[in-house]
Order: sequence, then structure tokens, then C-alpha cells
Amino acid sequence: MKYLIIMTAFIQCVFAMPTMTHSQKEDLPEIKKMILKDFEALNLSFDSSHIYLDRTKSTSGYPKLTMKIKQDDQVILEESFVYRSKMRAWAAHACADRIIGHFNQVSPGFTRRLAFIDPDHPTIIMQTDVFFNTPMVLFEAPVPIIALGWSNQASLIAFVLKYNDHYELRSFNQKTKENSLIFKSKQPLGHPTWSMNRQTLFFTQVHHGDSKLMAWSKNRTKSISFGNSLDLMPTMTTSGLIYVSLKEGQSYIMRRNPDGLIKTLYVSNDLILEPQQMGQSLFFMTKHDKTSVLNRLDLTSQQLETLKDFDDAQAFTMTFLGPLVASKKTISLFNEHGELQWKKDMAVNWLSMMGSQ
Repeated sequence: MKYLIIMTAFIQCVFAMPTMTHSQKEDLPEIKKMILKDFEALNLSFDSSHIYLDRTKSTSGYPKLTMKIKQDDQVILEESFVYRSKMRAWAAHACADRIIGHFNQVSPGFTRRLAFIDPDHPTIIMQTDVFFNTPMVLFEAPVPIIALGWSNQASLIAFVLKYNDHYELRSFNQKTKENSLIFKSKQPLGHPTWSMNRQTLFFTQVHHGDSKLMAWSKNRTKSISFGNSLDLMPTMTTSGLIYVSLKEGQSYIMRRNPDGLIKTLYVSNDLILEPQQMGQSLFFMTKHDKTSVLNRLDLTSQQLETLKDFDDAQAFTMTFLGPLVASKKTISLFNEHGELQWKKDMAVNWLSMMGSQ
């Protein structure tokens, strides 16, 4: 089982398109490299089909990447991706998603964005890909951003702003660039997470020293926490809202099902942080003294696996490739078994992966 990508310059197109510059033609080797990297990240192999890439200019004047898959000299799939020059990485990821989806029937989602905050620039939300190769500014706020959550599609990102005398929960629409106030409070707010249909926004609010879960929908906000527990770190999954509940010296991972039924998924004597689901596995951090531990709980067998210890973990999110953990000076991607995939020297204090919910 092999795959072959043939990069073509299509010389007749070069001569027919005199406005194409040398630097534009050099996009193809870089795009090919990005596509191969996506394949390698999933350890994929395909049949003996040939994949042809062409780089021309669209009628709108923007670059156009055309991909053709051939078998037995017949084109079985052809698709084009128009993009701005600075967005060529996303064109390469979209091409890789389409190729992989054709052979495997499921697209992995390399076009999913990852939002993060650099501690040296706390008022700016940055976006990048899962490899942290394409960082760019998504949105800049007037005051520090202390929490954020991306919807399961790239259209909406919710974030919390901290002013001197109050907190604001806001929503930024990437398509329309609309920046909307959702909720304002003198009490701390945190951990926004969208429902799958993006009609409800869940978050936390401190009430008399206790953290409670809140739900905003159709311009109305209500509490969905009851009792004396501290409810923290909600994240939406296809099976319901997962969150941490602290009570009587223990940490509970809870799930609120769509019908309102609440179920306990896991209990620990250590502090549980950031539970997130991928498939039938629940990934989360536990903290004991100064050490943070990355764990994986198999929801079917209820078996717990300790993956990795950290002395200075700052942020954590799930990606479609595995858990991504930021320490004070580095950020590392692991697979579902805790094996290191890549590591970069970079400081990040908040992470949110589009579609990781």
C-alpha cells in the first residue's frame, strides 16, 4: 500500500499566466510538504493512486490549488481550493482532508483551528493549526482575555474579559466579525463552552465564593448548578455537558445529559482539571501538590491510564490527534497513549481546539 504525490508546475499554464511570479510557483513544494506531514501524522498509507497538484490563479485573482486523484490513468476525484497567499497552509490542510476523506470515508479535520493566548500578549487571541505552524491574530480585545472557548465549527468563539470592576462574557463571529456582549458580572466568569448546535453557551460564575454552572440561550441566562458543590470547567461533548464538581474533599467528573440527567463518570482524591472527551476516552489532568498528571479514562472499561507527569502544566486541550499540553516554556502534542508527537519552545496560558468538544 503506497501513496504518491506528483507535484506539477504545468508549464503551459505558467506561460499562459504571465502574472504568476516565481514565489507563487514555489508554493507547490511547500504545499506538498504540508500534505505529506498531515498523512504522516496519522500514519496513513493509500493504494497506488497518483495525486496530482496544480497551482494556478482563480478568476478572482487569488491562488488556486487543484488536486486530482488518478487510478489507471483515469481521474476519480478532482477538487480545487482557492485561497489567499498567507492562508496556503489551510489550503494544504483542506486538500489533505479531502484526500484522506476519499480513501478513508472520514475526514480527520486538519483544517480545524486552534485558539491560544500568549502570556506576553494577554489581550490577543491567536489562531493556528494543530502543528502550531501558522499562528496569526484572530481577535484583539481592549483588556486581558482570561478564558475562551471555540464552537465545534469555526464560526464562533466565546471569551471572558477582565476589567478593573467587572467581567464580560463576549462572543466573536469570525465570519461577520461581530463582537457581542453575552453577559456582564461583578463576579468572576470563566470557561465558556458552546453547545453542539451553537444555540447555548455554558460558562461558570462565582456566587458568594462558590463556582456554579450557567447557561445562556436566546438572551436569557440561568443557573444549572444546585447544591453545595463547586462546579467548574464545563466542556460540551456529543453525549452531554462534562464538568468538574468539587465536594467533601473529592473531585468528581460529571456529565449532564441532554435530558438533564446527571451522571458521575469518575471520582478522585486529587484535584481534577479540564476533562475532555475524544471518542470513548476521557482525558483530564489531576493535580497533587505541584505535580500535574495527564490521564486517560476508557469510558467503556472504566480503566484508568496515567500518561504523563508535568511539573509546570499551564493549559490543556484535546485535538483530533491527541492531547496538547502547554507548560511554562514548551507546548507538546501527545497521542492517545501519551507518546510525544512533537514539542516546541513556546509559552501559552490558554488553549481551545475547534471541534475538540
